[in-house]
Amino acid sequence: MSDELWEKVYLLRQNKSAMPKKRFEGEYLLTGLIRCPECGAAMTASRTVNRAKEGTKIVRMYYSCGRFRSQGGSVCHANSIRKD
Repeated sequence: MSDELWEKVYLLRQNKSAMPKKRFEGEYLLTGLIRCPECGAAMTASRTVNRAKEGTKIVRMYYSCGRFRSQGGSVCHANSIRKD
């Protein structure tokens, strides 16, 4: 194996070994505990960001079907439940 290829592989492995950044702030205590009523997959954290008429941001937190989020609408539906 050439030194150049070895260096590329080493850099790729270094990049993939880092912990991913958190996508959402806050605690989602029920993640993985509650299940999708349709397919039985774990419900995971999700959120929407909208704007009110006056321009302020509205952030809504949900639990959504993890299978829907990773594989799409042909597998399941969002079946979202508000975090509140």
